[in-house]
Amino acid sequence: MWNSSRFFLLVPILVASGRDTGHPPMALMDLIIDPEGGAPSEFSYAPQADRVAYRLDGTGERAGLWILDRTDGGHRQVLPDVPAERYHVLSIAPDGAHLAYSRMTAGPAPRVLGLGVLACASGDRREMTGTSVAWTPRGDRVAVADGASPTITVIDLPSLETRSILRTPCACDPDGRPLLTWSPSGDRLAYVLHQPQVPITSLWVVPADWQGQLAGGGDARLVMADGEGCVSLVPFWSPDGRLAWRLTSANDPSGSRHYVEEEGGEVREVGRGARLDPAGSPVWSPDGSRMVFTRTVGTAEASTTDLWEMIVATGDMRQLTDVGDAFGEVAWSPSGRTIYLQDGRQVRSVCVEEP
Repeated sequence: MWNSSRFFLLVPILVASGRDTGHPPMALMDLIIDPEGGAPSEFSYAPQADRVAYRLDGTGERAGLWILDRTDGGHRQVLPDVPAERYHVLSIAPDGAHLAYSRMTAGPAPRVLGLGVLACASGDRREMTGTSVAWTPRGDRVAVADGASPTITVIDLPSLETRSILRTPCACDPDGRPLLTWSPSGDRLAYVLHQPQVPITSLWVVPADWQGQLAGGGDARLVMADGEGCVSLVPFWSPDGRLAWRLTSANDPSGSRHYVEEEGGEVREVGRGARLDPAGSPVWSPDGSRMVFTRTVGTAEASTTDLWEMIVATGDMRQLTDVGDAFGEVAWSPSGRTIYLQDGRQVRSVCVEEP
């Protein structure tokens, strides 16, 4: 086992600015993996286990996929690189027990060969065709989709048994990347269906145990549909099982908008119509009171991207960071006091106080 790497907290590098909240500034921290003889990247954070999966590029036996357990500071390699191929991190399960990865050809023009799911403790794994995954919050199931395939499959964990639950024309966004996400209880799956031949983009919800065709209706439920004006449609769930989504329309000068479907079936917009374009990575806080997302402000020549927070009940927003380069995926700690921002270079965190 390789233990020469270090994981430490850098001093605060920039200060976030709250907007008329009366709270002290929040510090943005860098979580740095400092290995010897390699360059870490492709981070994925498991908040329930305080575990980080990452790719290490280097020479010899050190290249491949690694896991860091922050509780004891230990690093261990889970997949080494193999000749003519490269493994890449897709996503680690929230409980840190399993890691989804992709296989690609090595060389200047890499192509995807498939993906796999690895049990971090035992090393057991299953490989299949696919380009995108979604974990249940408990980490007991993972859904797999492929932009070129009409099938969404589910892997039950820890057995690694695979089954097909849905056949669709194409479960992906306009760029060909499948978009799917589990409800908090793991009983429903929301996914985006893009049909370029129509063209139409729609959001659907199906029970996790449903096996059938989309055209037959059945238990598959259409949530919303948009025509050519839809640029992106990103679904995400609240902790109490309400479905929300971000809709970006090319024909809407106000840019991206966030919507929530209430228990009675009513849909309401949150954010008071504020311009959010382009807003990304919307994630609900554990208590369901707030959403956090990245927001880019400015022009194409001079723009900044930071973390913003939205109060769901009122639609009020405030800027959380003032770093200008807050790109990447967002994850909350289980306590709701820390937000993790992970991109291809590093993992950073923000300590959040109630607004």
